[in-house]
Formats: sequence, C-alpha cells, structure tokens
Amino acid sequence: MTQLLSDPAGLGGAGGELTPGDDSSQEDEVAEVTVGRISEGEYDVLGVCRDARTVHLAVLRLDDGGLPGEVLSEADIACGATGRLPVSLDGSDLMVRASGPGGAEWATSIVTPNWEPPLTTFG
Repeated sequence: MTQLLSDPAGLGGAGGELTPGDDSSQEDEVAEVTVGRISEGEYDVLGVCRDARTVHLAVLRLDDGGLPGEVLSEADIACGATGRLPVSLDGSDLMVRASGPGGAEWATSIVTPNWEPPLTTFG
C-alpha cells in the first residue's frame, strides 16, 4: 500500500484498527471512514487485514446529507491476503466501512482497475 502514495494509479484509501466500543452486545466492531469524492468511472478497492480471520469491507455512496447510503461493493476479506472489490463510481462522496473482531487491523486503497504493484526486489 505504501507504493500507492507516489503511484498515479492510487486514488485514496483508509484504514485503522477495529477497537472495542462500549456496546458489548455487538458481535463485530465497526469503523467508517469518509474517503471523499473520486471521479466517475470504474475502480478496484484493494483491502487487506490482519489479526483476525476475516474483516468485512464495504464501499458506500454518501447521500446528500453526508450519511451512508447505497452499498456499491462489499466482501469478506481473508486476513493475510489482498481482496479486490470492483466498484463503479458516479462521482459521489464515498465511505469505506470495515467490520470484524476487535483488534483487527485493516487498510484499503482505491486504484485503477487491474492495478498491480511493481515488483520489489532486495539484493
């Protein structure tokens, strides 16, 4: 994900840790991050996580009041692997929502379709 900071294919992202809240009746913890406005078009949202089996990621369109609206794409991401969620955007503001067990770390990045990071070699 670090390579996307200087890569023209990277268009933003979000991440963090799912921290246990005050409501002990919830099975999963939830984090929501407003990503902002991305130009209209087709994109992939890459998602990764660790310290859990899976984390559920969803990309949502925000309504006119800035509240979560339509779910554009969602999937369970197996921690230790990279998940790719294809999404069609209309230029609206976006939110990324992650849910899963407390203590799980997650990160997402919005990229152009089929983006692959350049190979890194050590030697």
